[in-house]
Amino acid sequence: MPIETQWNDWPLVAVHARDESPHDTREAIIAMLRVAVQSEQAFSAVVDMSQLRPEEPARGDVRVAEQARAVKELRPALARNCRGLAFVVPPAVPGGTEARNASERFWGCPVATVHDAEVATDWVRERLALQQEGSL
Repeated sequence: MPIETQWNDWPLVAVHARDESPHDTREAIIAMLRVAVQSEQAFSAVVDMSQLRPEEPARGDVRVAEQARAVKELRPALARNCRGLAFVVPPAVPGGTEARNASERFWGCPVATVHDAEVATDWVRERLALQQEGSL
């Protein structure tokens, strides 16, 4: 099943990756973020990675470095426009706030890593509501 990006609930964007490689999923996330920041409007996104194929061990993979550079280039626009990125991960992957500070520095916006898509959607909607109220 291909990676599906849903824009019909803007300013909330959803990316669903099922049985995809982590590399292809990262590419889809970066593509979605590029389009979203071009709007110059506040947005949030839920990225459901709960059914990804396992990462293949790859040392010195140039593609991962290129993806990190792409995020670095997007970071200023994400800081201005992204109200939250919620990643839904499999239960075997730690979720919660433990790595939130590092993730927020990497992405440039608030990040949540959770195990439940409904929790992720609620969190990003809350972030958008806070922004609309002027609390952010």
